[in-house]
Amino acid sequence: MALPGSIRDREYNKFCDTGDPKETAVRVCADDNLPITGTINISGLSKNGLNTTLTVGTNAVPLPATALVDRNALSIRNLDTNIGLYIGFDTGVTATQTNGTASGWLIGPSESYNVDITNNIVVYGIATQDIQVQVQELA
Repeated sequence: MALPGSIRDREYNKFCDTGDPKETAVRVCADDNLPITGTINISGLSKNGLNTTLTVGTNAVPLPATALVDRNALSIRNLDTNIGLYIGFDTGVTATQTNGTASGWLIGPSESYNVDITNNIVVYGIATQDIQVQVQELA
């Protein structure tokens, strides 16, 4: 399909007009002759889910202690309303500020962190004092 020469007409033709301005949609065209390659992995809750609440203190601990088999998503919620939780991908994660920075990623008080992640990757958490943390895993 050849596009109109005028920018105004090209922009107008990107949209389907149903007569209802609330139902305007972008038109998408696909070439049926293009090959599709790669792997498609369906994610989301398909097998199991697990909620765990644990205490995180001044020593790095895995979140959770044992990962759910076939995990593909992880949510970490800092239940403390005053103290931050720091997470990282090794036991050397720190909550101590050095030159204004900590080696961990900060999950602030009452905040959450969500990530698509397999059970082969371990996330560690540490805080400046004992706090409660909730972890939700999906497989």
